[in-house]
Amino acid sequence: MNAGRLLPAAEHEASVAEIVKALIQFLETLPDQLERDCALTPEAVDGMHTAIDQQRQALYDRIVTDAAA
Repeated sequence: MNAGRLLPAAEHEASVAEIVKALIQFLETLPDQLERDCALTPEAVDGMHTAIDQQRQALYDRIVTDAAA
């Protein structure tokens, strides 16, 4: 491994945080975009919100668990 290409841990964590924030923002707006652009039913939008919330919580739990290890 080339030591000149390594990032300090704080920079890596900041980069990962930015990626996760962008992903979460995309996922939070996706159901509404699909409702508008693809004529998703309100029931389907609610289902997507529920599924996204569950996956977002699972991601958060994983991040917290990994950080504690």
